[in-house]
Amino acid sequence: MWSLRKQVVNQVKIEEVIGRYIDLKRVGKSYKALCPFHSEDTPSFFVSPERKIYKCFGCGATGDVIDFLMRFLKVNFDRAVKILVEDFNVQADTEKRKELNAYEELAKLYHEELYKHPEALKYLQSRGINEETVSQWQIGYAPTDRNLYLRILKRHTKFDPFAGRVVIPITDVGNVVGFIGRAIDGRNPKYLLSEENEFFKKSALLFGYDIAQQYIKEYGYVMLVEGPMDVILLHQHGFSNTVGLMGSSLSDEQAFLIEKATRNVVIALDDDEAGRSGMFKAVAKLLKKDMDVRVLMLPDELDPADMCVKGMWSSEYVIENTITSVEYVYRTLVEIEPVNRTNRLALAKEFARYITNPATYDEYVQLISEREKLPVEKLYDYFMKSKDSKKRLFKKTEHKSEAEVQETESEGPTAEEVFVVMSLRHPDLLHWNVQLESPWEELKQRIKNNQLTDEDKQLLEQLQLEMANFVFLDKEYLYRRLRQKQLKRALASIDEKIKLASGEEKVRLVIEKTKLLKEMGGVWYGDER
Repeated sequence: MWSLRKQVVNQVKIEEVIGRYIDLKRVGKSYKALCPFHSEDTPSFFVSPERKIYKCFGCGATGDVIDFLMRFLKVNFDRAVKILVEDFNVQADTEKRKELNAYEELAKLYHEELYKHPEALKYLQSRGINEETVSQWQIGYAPTDRNLYLRILKRHTKFDPFAGRVVIPITDVGNVVGFIGRAIDGRNPKYLLSEENEFFKKSALLFGYDIAQQYIKEYGYVMLVEGPMDVILLHQHGFSNTVGLMGSSLSDEQAFLIEKATRNVVIALDDDEAGRSGMFKAVAKLLKKDMDVRVLMLPDELDPADMCVKGMWSSEYVIENTITSVEYVYRTLVEIEPVNRTNRLALAKEFARYITNPATYDEYVQLISEREKLPVEKLYDYFMKSKDSKKRLFKKTEHKSEAEVQETESEGPTAEEVFVVMSLRHPDLLHWNVQLESPWEELKQRIKNNQLTDEDKQLLEQLQLEMANFVFLDKEYLYRRLRQKQLKRALASIDEKIKLASGEEKVRLVIEKTKLLKEMGGVWYGDER
């Protein structure tokens, strides 16, 4: 899918642009600086020329060169692109720009036609959409007696595919790239989308994302719904942080867009078979990205747009009917056939692999323990015995493009490297009953005592940068992995001593080895720590 963003980003050296505004210092293949977006004394802001992104490990700010300019200079997308074109000799594809302008012109003509067709206006009024909202979203109507689609877009089609439908423009970074046609006479399909082209790919966009971005940051979370009418009416009712899937399935590209905007999501998909299936998969996908996910329970056979029309939607309803993701998962598991404890626990174990945040994982296990009346320790034991109990600590994520995200497994950093980096954000790890292999144990002690050397700081900065692509999965697993390695070292040492010992000393060492072997078993099956 052609993107002006990708075309521009690929032409510039991100380090040259950002280096014009802040002082960058080279560190290996990357650059570091004091973050311009929050106050700090030690640099945690890194720029990767290879990946063409910046990332701050302090405040979490991340993005490409356009995102940086928009945030640093407080300008919109078009202005940021113009700066790059004028100041950094970036070339924009003018022919493709003309094609996008044609979509803009068609959207305006559809909008003008709306006011000539009372039946279309009556339909919008019946859905509770006011005149201000019609103007804001540039809602239009495709007439049956004029093929505007053919005339403007030069498409070889005898009829306008949207004829007789209310038409809603689909935008991407401010540009109209396609349309959604809504039937107003009961015909099927109810919704009709533009055919995918080099500008429009359904799975790579979220309806309303352009408008919602600033409100997502202001409100601190995003409301995720299905259809365009849901989005439009929720914006009209004050929930301007709402975006839509244009369907019931969340793609990897859409999840990446959400992740760029916020870590907090409330999902409100329709309570039908497709909506429930999409909801469950979306919860899993977002939890895997270590996001805080909540689910809004909707009344039977009503979507958010219906609730707005009936006067049922309010902040109070959202607060009172939003549940945690783990509560939602358990309620869903309870309903899956066959309905019995064995099946529920098997499904619960399967779902646990999607939960990457240690706190959420603990909450999940605790909830299942309470509902199923099983000891927490037994559940940890049961989950750890799954085929995934030997899973790697990391999943590597390659951002091949802004809208294309693929997850591939990687051996990743060592457990010791993970530990020292994680301990910077989670000091409680420093109090674990575990001794690291040298020289990591010495580094751990210096972190604990706040006695880092310049060499330590440089090493930690480099490790942080290398782990920018990785998502920390399982805190409990990390502890057990480190403890196991410690016990293996102790066993190797005892084996050497046994070879040289005799008599009572040898017996004592064999007994000590037996205790260590038993302890090693406890590390993996929940009887230790």
